[in-house]
Amino acid sequence: ARGEVAAAALQARENEAMADELRLRAVWHRLLLLRLHGRRNARLRALREAGALAAELHAEAAEERVAVARAAAALRLAQRQLHALAQREQRAIVEREVGYPRREQG
Repeated sequence: ARGEVAAAALQARENEAMADELRLRAVWHRLLLLRLHGRRNARLRALREAGALAAELHAEAAEERVAVARAAAALRLAQRQLHALAQREQRAIVEREVGYPRREQG
């Protein structure tokens, strides 16, 4: 009977040690899962932030394209105005040299 009690006590201690080890493994796996989940969330957050940054850069690029188009249109207008001014100045020089307006030559 003593041997059975001792064996049962030994088995109980082994079972308790096994249960402790299993609880420790469960905690370790849970921590690992949380860590992996945290990394996944961090990657997803980084992707969202990168997507938001890309959208922001795309919007800025669109605004810059509009600004460049406006500047190009303003430049073309200024070039036309400059050309018209140069033509008026050329007419004025010819009129001074000839002594009458070129338009009346015809």
